[in-house]
Formats: sequence, structure tokens, C-alpha cells
Amino acid sequence: MTNIPAIIKKIMPSVVSIVVSENIKKIPKKLLNKKSQKKLKKIADHNGNIEIGGGSGFIIDKSGIILTSKHIVADPKADYSIIMSNGKKHKAKVIFRSPHNDVAIIKISNLKFQNSKLQSIKLGNSDKIQLGEIVLAFGSPLGNFPNTVSEGIISGLHRKIIAETDLKPGNDTLKEMIQTDAAINPGNSGGPLVNIKGEVIGINTIAVANAENISLAISINSAKEILKKIKQQY
Repeated sequence: MTNIPAIIKKIMPSVVSIVVSENIKKIPKKLLNKKSQKKLKKIADHNGNIEIGGGSGFIIDKSGIILTSKHIVADPKADYSIIMSNGKKHKAKVIFRSPHNDVAIIKISNLKFQNSKLQSIKLGNSDKIQLGEIVLAFGSPLGNFPNTVSEGIISGLHRKIIAETDLKPGNDTLKEMIQTDAAINPGNSGGPLVNIKGEVIGINTIAVANAENISLAISINSAKEILKKIKQQY
């Protein structure tokens, strides 16, 4: 019998929430009237930053390298930070955005934290997955429900979709997508899709609109070649 709670306990410390912020000083004043400026200042933190978005990610190397979805960290002008499963928050920087896939890599900026004991997650082989396998989707849906996990099965393989993954004009064709009925909501994007061995076999990406229980994840093998090059540099 599969021990789901044991898998969750093993994986959760490696899963992070990603917070996307922008400083109000970077917003052109001509776009805001005085009333709007006052509202923004009230919700900004002590540094003048306002949260404008977020998603999920997971640690794949103890040096602080985190894998996520490109559409979460698409804005080069934004500031990024991560929140660990224990609630601790740390700054992060984007070190890679895939030009043709919805994959990005960020790294924890705090050098002192990098030297601490981070728990990385093991990557599986998405070429070996089969229809009907049990999977778990981890992440922070809607940004308000951290440390969330949902269960489902592999519902389909080799799916292809066309989606907008960055701020540039045009869409990307995402291939070799994994279909699952595990719940993937906004904010879950970038989190890991895990098999019953506790291995990542996909990166949560999107739930199909106007449908029920159709969620898609990027196969982890699509990101492995990227990771090899990045690890050599960092």
C-alpha cells in the first residue's frame, strides 16, 4: 500500500512559494493619479514593494537552485523572493529563462542561506511514466494556500498545447506535456508533479479552462538538459 503521507513529508521541505513584487518607484507616475499612488503606498512594504503575482517551485540542488515555470518569473523588471515550507522568506534571482519552453531557473540570493542545509528533490524519468500512475501535485494555489498537495493519476501523455509563456509577442508550442486529474490551480504553476517513489516527473503548468480535472505539466526530461548546463555554471 502506498504511504502518501510519508511521500508528502519527504517532498514538502523542497517545495517553495514564489512571490513576485515590483517597487512603486518603477511604476511611471503618469500611469497613476494621486489617489492611486496613496493606495499603493498603503499596501507596499517598508521598501516600497507591492506583490503583483506568484507561483511555486522546487529545490533541485542544495546550492539553492530552484526549478519553476517561466511564465511566473517572466518580468525582468520584477523582484523575486521565495517562501520555504517553514515560512521563512528569502530573496532570489532569475538565472535562466528557456527561450522555447515554460521552464525557468531561479537561485536563492542569500549566500549565508545557501550554505545551510537545503533539501533538494530527486528527479525521475518522465519517459517511463504510464497511464493510470498515481501522482501528487504540490504548490501554493492562489498564493493563499501554501503547502498544498493534491492527488490524481496520469490521464494522458504526449499532449501539445500553444500558450503564452513570457512577455514577448507570440506563443510557444509546449510539447510532451503530461495530463493529470490532480488539481492544478493558479499558484500551483512551477510546483512539482511527483510519482509514488517521491520523484519529480513533471512541472505543474496549467489547468485547461472550461474543463474539469484536466491539468497539464511539463515533463521533467524536457528540463534535464537545461539543468545540466546551469549546474555547470553555478
